[in-house]
Amino acid sequence: MGKFGSHKPRGKAAMTTNMRKIVRQNQLCGFLMALDGIAITWGALIQNLRCELGLTDEQVQKIIRVGDRYWEMVGEFKNEGMAPEEFAEYLEAKSAQVEKDLREMWT
Repeated sequence: MGKFGSHKPRGKAAMTTNMRKIVRQNQLCGFLMALDGIAITWGALIQNLRCELGLTDEQVQKIIRVGDRYWEMVGEFKNEGMAPEEFAEYLEAKSAQVEKDLREMWT
């Protein structure tokens, strides 16, 4: 057996693979941090709307269902391992569909 057959890739090829993994992990961490911020903001917004407008429990539940649909959509990014660019395209298409559904639901 040759001495080159049992070695792991080194140099540029190994660094490129490692860097891709690191970049992907950092993207996921940043995305999860952003999701936490959105969740906190969404919860505060619902609470403020409830208090200031005197929303009923039924109205609050409708708002929460809208948020749940959003979280399902966004959660697919993490589960499917999409690249950020792919997720952005997916999110634009899905957002248009969700907007259409919401307009139908609220009219």
